[in-house]
Amino acid sequence: MHKLLQGTVLAGLLMASGQALAWSSSDPSFNDNCRWQLVKVHRYTGFYGEEYRAIGSCKYQNKFLNYRNSYIHYW
Repeated sequence: MHKLLQGTVLAGLLMASGQALAWSSSDPSFNDNCRWQLVKVHRYTGFYGEEYRAIGSCKYQNKFLNYRNSYIHYW
């Protein structure tokens, strides 16, 4: 139970920080043609997402793919 609660809180904080700091994939001026390395997988009850780090020089250094609502956050 403690792990589930901890995972839910962590996912909420991650999503909130992503909303506050990131550009969305709906930015029409941004073309994601960078190479990405998978850093961490976030898998909790009702939530799945993957965190990536850019390889080389890119406009954004990190991205998070939120599979729950099919959204990509860049920062």
